Amino acid sequence: MGLNRLPSYRNYWSKHVLLKNNFISKIMSVNNCEHISRFIHFSDNNTESNNKLNKILLLISYFNSKWESMSLRTNYFTVDETMIPYRGRLSIKQYIPSKPVKYGVKVYAVSTASLGYILKWHIYTGKTGLKINEIITDLLYNLPKFSHIFFDSHFTSLKIIKHLSYLGFFATGVVKKNRKEIPNKEENKNISKGESIAYRYEDNLLIKYKDRKLLCILSNYYDNNFFNVDKKNGPNMTVPTSIKNYNNFSKGVDHNNQLCSYYFCKRRIIKWYKKIILFALEVSLVNSYIIFRLNSNTTISLFDYKLLILENYFRNFIEDQIIQVDENKRHRLHGKHFIKRSTNERDCIICSDCAKKRSRTNFICETCNVPLCIDECFKTYHTKLII
Repeated sequence: MGLNRLPSYRNYWSKHVLLKNNFISKIMSVNNCEHISRFIHFSDNNTESNNKLNKILLLISYFNSKWESMSLRTNYFTVDETMIPYRGRLSIKQYIPSKPVKYGVKVYAVSTASLGYILKWHIYTGKTGLKINEIITDLLYNLPKFSHIFFDSHFTSLKIIKHLSYLGFFATGVVKKNRKEIPNKEENKNISKGESIAYRYEDNLLIKYKDRKLLCILSNYYDNNFFNVDKKNGPNMTVPTSIKNYNNFSKGVDHNNQLCSYYFCKRRIIKWYKKIILFALEVSLVNSYIIFRLNSNTTISLFDYKLLILENYFRNFIEDQIIQVDENKRHRLHGKHFIKRSTNERDCIICSDCAKKRSRTNFICETCNVPLCIDECFKTYHTKLII
């Protein structure tokens, strides 16, 4: 439903020719869909628990264990917060006006810095839950030691950096200018564009750097090193290495959220835990998409990848439908077929549909009278049911 959106989920079973989805309506009736949605449950209500996430605790633990089971060879990770949209009555609902999604359930997540593969979630349950340093410790528990963690100003403080150093992690993050550990706040106005000031706190380094705005970055890994930036318009500048790498490695969770937002199944749901599970399923799909692209070295889009999953999951149903609808064309899979040179050059029926550019051929199948390339396309057309 995220790939083919309609105003209401009941429209997929509508009798109107412009709304009805034959694929969904033939797989499941609308009554079965409503019954499954109404009675689906993820915990035992008879067990007493004070945990606010008791309804989905086991399932979230299952997702976290599956996400963490993948071996990704990287030492750079991002810790950030995200929001699951929800506007109903809920004790753990948060309001963050600076976020694109202002109302919802706040989730802390850790992901790989470059790929955006989410490894673990932690749902924030309010002030009565874990503190921020305990949440970060829980998120990083299974990461390899001496990994480098990047996070934004919501997490960064001298106390957190020292805590991660004690746990055996390198950390880099932007600091809010009004924090207590920021020294000499009066001099911030006097820093010119391109200038920087560094302060050393034992093994930690704080750098104030002025570009368009003043940026304060705290790290237990980087020294006060710089690199040159060649600008098209204006003079070249020197930028601290810590800021350069922070800009490259701090967007992992945001990248995953961006992919999730493209084809997310947006439905009006009253039960809050169903909303979280739908979002967790979407994250799992995006994670699998990232792994698929990493292992196959392909540039397939997320839309085509989701279609590929649906085609493989419902392959038997699709084949049955093709046999019923395309009965008069099944002769291409049987009998004798020979290649023949044509007098006219035409678009190959296989290449021109799959590729983004046209592919012309002088050959046709003598039996089917269809233009086909002489090698793989001829074989594909006469051996595969779904093309």
